[in-house]
Amino acid sequence: MAYFELSSKQFGSFKIIHLRMSIKISYEGEQIKSAKKIGADSNHVTIVGGGLAGLVAGLYLLRQGVQVTIYELTEILGGKAGARQNGSVYDEHGYHIFPMWYRNIWEMVEMLGLEHNFRDSTNFFQLKKGEYPKLHRLTNLASPAYILDNLTSGILPIDDMILFFYAGLDLLSEPLDRKAFLDQLSVNGFLKSRFYTNEQVARLFESSILGGSSAPSYQSSAMTYKNVLSYWFSHPLPMNKILKGDLNTFFIQPIVDRIKDLGGQIILQSEMIKINMADGKVRDINVRKTVTGEESTIDIDRLLLAMPVERIQDIVDDNLFAVDEKFGNYHILRTKPMAAFNVYLNFKMTDFPEDHVNLLGSKYSLSFIDVAQSWASYDKSVLNVIAANYLPLSSLSDEKAFELLFAEMKEFLPFLNKEQVEKVVFMSHKKEPLVLNDVGSWKFRPQARSKIKNLYIAGDYGRTAVDLITMEGAVSSGKEAAETIRSDMHVGNRIEVLSPDKPWSVLMRLAKYGLLPVITFAYISSRVRKEFKAAYV
Repeated sequence: MAYFELSSKQFGSFKIIHLRMSIKISYEGEQIKSAKKIGADSNHVTIVGGGLAGLVAGLYLLRQGVQVTIYELTEILGGKAGARQNGSVYDEHGYHIFPMWYRNIWEMVEMLGLEHNFRDSTNFFQLKKGEYPKLHRLTNLASPAYILDNLTSGILPIDDMILFFYAGLDLLSEPLDRKAFLDQLSVNGFLKSRFYTNEQVARLFESSILGGSSAPSYQSSAMTYKNVLSYWFSHPLPMNKILKGDLNTFFIQPIVDRIKDLGGQIILQSEMIKINMADGKVRDINVRKTVTGEESTIDIDRLLLAMPVERIQDIVDDNLFAVDEKFGNYHILRTKPMAAFNVYLNFKMTDFPEDHVNLLGSKYSLSFIDVAQSWASYDKSVLNVIAANYLPLSSLSDEKAFELLFAEMKEFLPFLNKEQVEKVVFMSHKKEPLVLNDVGSWKFRPQARSKIKNLYIAGDYGRTAVDLITMEGAVSSGKEAAETIRSDMHVGNRIEVLSPDKPWSVLMRLAKYGLLPVITFAYISSRVRKEFKAAYV
């Protein structure tokens, strides 16, 4: 049973809602009791963390006949891919997209029979300040079939758009090596090394990267974005899919339901406070109920940590480090909050696109989607907004931070005013930051198997083929951990972790060099146009 506590503060003529939810830990009326000693069974895996990676690992282990218990610190499952219930609706942590290169997610979607929960999303709109209602449309960005449409989108002059797309091709063809020290290069560093790039091309890259990962292009790994571009290029149509409803109802809850059907146990509001070692293995863990403060000791056969980076940093002690010094690497991985908020309007926006809109040049890297265009449950517009560059506001109160973010939205959407807003649900995510795809961070990211005999790792930050911190990264890491555990237990059948296809690098290099005359002409055209404009302004 769920109990809701609502608090609010006034902002102008409407309230900002802060939502807290407590849940009596029960499913279908049957309360889950203390799991002390449950880990003593040799066919049992204890998973700490009920985010997407932990849920997926549990699901695939249960399918192999392994007994699983999942402990989650909060009252919400799904982690950073979760959603908070607010009355009869759910407020997501932020909007999510599902590109076609999310092969492991699509395999799981098919396994759970959820295909009908998604729709195609082929456009990504760009809105410049002062140009509303004029929107610039990018369509199926990675598909060569739409190159002419995208070049003439009006975001930049055609010659600069040619340079922008060529920079992506150039990065695709670059033979970067994860193991090479010299290849630890930022996106900005890569662009700066190319003769054809200019300020406008670099800023468009910055807008695209910051909006997608919360990391600026001068910090983002060129290797990571080379991989992501190659995946998108190999799986271009449609550009992505989005859900027809909230993430919890249409994606997370079906995973939870299947886990329950297979006999898995999920225990909420339970915090692991210590890992106890003996003979180079995890002997047991101490768990505390966050509501009552009651502590218990859980015997461990095999332990999977599917916790966020910042929580693992807190539990690394002398004993853990002594057996596996790589746990110190968690302190090197950097995180950054990406705020989200839902703006509930008192009317339905007409003639507005059903796909995502990026506010080009936004100080806080704002982008949004009106979910009412796709979700049948809403008859009035609800703007699901992400502030990717939230760090400058992270020390402010939620009220002040939202005031500044809403003011910037109004600069792009002049029709927006406080009288049209029924309510706002704001989520700063200061306690749920994203791991950054920094230059050089790859070698510090963990693999599924640790040096501790019965301890394993899963999370979107794990070292997988996906590389980018995404839901697909979480699912891939969860499956990788499940397969590693299954293999060590010598049970069941192999769990295949799918990798996205990549284009032939030789074809990319041929295209790169074949287009050099066109790029040279576009570069000269861009320089002449800018100098001519400067001379007459």
